Amino acid sequence: MKKIHLIPCAALALAMCALPMAAAAAPTYQEAEEQQLEKSIEETLLMYDESLTALKENGVVGAAEDLTISLDPAGKIILKALLPIDLSWLENVGLHADVAFDEDDLLEMVDLRINDTPVAEVNADFAMDEEAFYFQIPIISDQYVRMLFSDMEAAAEQSMEDMDDYTYGVSVQLTPAQTMAMLKAMKSLPETMPDTSTVGEIMDRYGKLIISHLPDAESVEDTLEVEGVSQQCVKYMPEITEKVFFEVLTDVLAEFEADEEIKNIVVNVCGDPAIYDQLLASAQDMSAQLAEVDPETLTDDVLINMNVWYDEAAMSVAGRQIMLADTYSEEVALEIVDAHPVNGDACARYLGMTADDTSLSYFGNGTVDGDGMLDGTYHLYYNTWPIVDVAVSDWDTATAKIGYLNGTAEITRSVMPTPEEVPEEMADILAFVSDYSINATFAGSPTVADCTLSVMNGQDQYATLKAHVDASARPELEAVPEGAEYIDATDEEAMNNFGANFDINALVQRVSDAGVPDEIIQLVLQNFLGAGATEEELAG
Repeated sequence: MKKIHLIPCAALALAMCALPMAAAAAPTYQEAEEQQLEKSIEETLLMYDESLTALKENGVVGAAEDLTISLDPAGKIILKALLPIDLSWLENVGLHADVAFDEDDLLEMVDLRINDTPVAEVNADFAMDEEAFYFQIPIISDQYVRMLFSDMEAAAEQSMEDMDDYTYGVSVQLTPAQTMAMLKAMKSLPETMPDTSTVGEIMDRYGKLIISHLPDAESVEDTLEVEGVSQQCVKYMPEITEKVFFEVLTDVLAEFEADEEIKNIVVNVCGDPAIYDQLLASAQDMSAQLAEVDPETLTDDVLINMNVWYDEAAMSVAGRQIMLADTYSEEVALEIVDAHPVNGDACARYLGMTADDTSLSYFGNGTVDGDGMLDGTYHLYYNTWPIVDVAVSDWDTATAKIGYLNGTAEITRSVMPTPEEVPEEMADILAFVSDYSINATFAGSPTVADCTLSVMNGQDQYATLKAHVDASARPELEAVPEGAEYIDATDEEAMNNFGANFDINALVQRVSDAGVPDEIIQLVLQNFLGAGATEEELAG
């Protein structure tokens, strides 16, 4: 496994210390972070503005989604060897979903298909005016099943109480009613989402507030190198003490609690002031805990060590290494590295996280041409185990920055762990998986996204998954008719009768028309109706 190489130029660092005028040319650590903040805000706002523009142009009125898994002849041969049933008849299984808003309802229709033949539909209706959820499977019953959101409150509240034991910090745990309020507010998102300049101003305000507390840091000239790509940088080595961490957290919470701008955004976007109230109460509770701490007891013990590689010419950070100290020992409890050096058209990336004796890393390099297209190879490792290699080509870095994936990737296992590294029970499975690869193609735009994943063995294609989402679609779906019959989901007897009496004849016929063999239909029915089902019941 190749790791990140952080090469200190010790001789040059000593020379820089001996030349005050040359050393003074570099920005202070705080100035470097402010320049990086400016760049990060600029990149974030590009993505946000693109999303906001698409939202305003298309609104929140509906979408169409398709998901299809198809089997190729080679895949059927493998499955026949692994499974006790013959799947030669199966070409594909798919789901089509339409989602639409009308005045008071969020509507969804999901259509299950086998071999391109519609088999069963499920209609769902979030009736926001009555805060209820309806669903219906027309092929087996015309009746709807209804569940009131209020009926879910008790279970949800108990779940939230259980979560309190594991939640720390500022957080919101939505009740079903608040979730419904957010659904109602979705239609107004094009009008309630803050404009780009407002988002930028908020990011700038909180970013500079944090930076203002950061201490001065020692710096040296250094070379950041990842997978053969190096970039000349100034390396800053800031240390965040217990006292500094306390001050940052206290001031950020105080700013948030008084921030009317964020309050208005949360209330408008979420549609329920109680959601902001919960968020504010959580922040106030955390502030109260901090207020109980005697500032005199705070120490200069280092909680966080960082190495920050800053490129003066590009005015941006090329890499960070963050090390969180274990308060009970001198060891590092958590280490996070994000390094992305660039040299001409060559670029590299290392993302790594290590906690205790466990690490996960993703690294590799590539080149970006004049059109912003990336070709490169990257690797995913768990500890010293190579998990997969990812070779990308024609990867559009410009559209990726604004949230749309375009390009191709081939995912393989080119390196196998040694027998000493692999548990005996895993060896055969890993050897089998290593013969296969996944070819992925992505095509994204503001309104339409497509993804195709193909399982390959050499040139042989075994199975393909295709996903398609069209956010500009305008499906025409109908809400639950007024006065329609429904079954109360909390009525156990009514639900039992519903399950015992619905008619599956039409469903069985559709499945048969899709090409499913009778023996498989009988096997499914036997499991569905129970081992004691009669021949008449199995026959429908």
